[in-house]
Amino acid sequence: KDGNVTEQFIQKIQDNISDVFSHNSLEDFETIANAMVKGKRRYVIGLRGCKGTAIGFGRLLSFMMPNVTAIISLIQDLEEGDVVLMFVFSRFYKIDLEYLKFAKKNGAQIYLVINDVASILSSYADDILIVPTDSMNFCHSTTALNVITEYLLTLISRKCEFKERIDTRDQITEDQRL
Repeated sequence: KDGNVTEQFIQKIQDNISDVFSHNSLEDFETIANAMVKGKRRYVIGLRGCKGTAIGFGRLLSFMMPNVTAIISLIQDLEEGDVVLMFVFSRFYKIDLEYLKFAKKNGAQIYLVINDVASILSSYADDILIVPTDSMNFCHSTTALNVITEYLLTLISRKCEFKERIDTRDQITEDQRL
């Protein structure tokens, strides 16, 4: 607790960002990006502290491709050929496990972005990205999670053609802009 809090904070954030690429292979990022592009439907799940990330990622992904659902509640339509990307931090809850069991039972591909691979949740995933969440306070740091989502969106944007989709969206919202 001694020393310059700002310097310690900056170092902690830099360490988390560096750990994203030292704890995860580039192939794992590619696997998840490819699955998102090829999936029939894409479900982005994030509850509690990951809710904002899931909604934001799902929103941006929907600009590039159809059939994207950011889930903060139910997944009853999930089926084989669908892809689930779940953001989850420890303290894990029964609902996290229930979602993964349901997705597995229904034949979906499952990808986790998780901060504790020792969790039982990891056994349900087809692939995992480890997200470092170390912070200097009581809550998880989300800086590395933002790096992961931005990098995944970058990879996905290079794998699909979405200009027409963006243009259509811009035409629809043109008269709403200031």
